[in-house]
Amino acid sequence: MQIFTSRYHNPFLTSGDLTPVGISQGNARYLKYKPIYLKELAPTWAMVKMENKEDYRKAYTKHLNDIGIQNVQKMLVEVSNGKPIVLLCFEDLRKQENWCHRTMFAEWYEKQTGEKVEELTG
Repeated sequence: MQIFTSRYHNPFLTSGDLTPVGISQGNARYLKYKPIYLKELAPTWAMVKMENKEDYRKAYTKHLNDIGIQNVQKMLVEVSNGKPIVLLCFEDLRKQENWCHRTMFAEWYEKQTGEKVEELTG
C-alpha cells in the first residue's frame, strides 16, 4: 500500500486517483473532494495546543505506539479502496516555518515498517 502525506487544499487531490484521508481533529471545508476521516490517527486537542515541537512529537509518537502499527495498517487498508492513500492535515509545509504531525506520522511509519511515506507536493 502506497502512502503519501499532504495538505487538504492540494489541487492534485481532485484527480480521483488517490484516497484522501484526514488525520486532523477538525474537518476541512470548501474542498472539491470528500475525504475519509480517521480521527484515531489525529493528535488529541491537548497535543494540538502544545507549542513545543519536541513535546508534541513525543506525545504524538506515544499516541501512535499505543494504537500499534498493525492497527494503523488495518485502518489504512480498510479505507484505501485499492488506491494510494494521502494522509491529510491543514498545514502548508511549503512554508519552511510550518511543521505538523503528518511528517511525524511519516517518520514513525517508516521506522515501524521500513516503507517511506513522502509528501505529495502541490
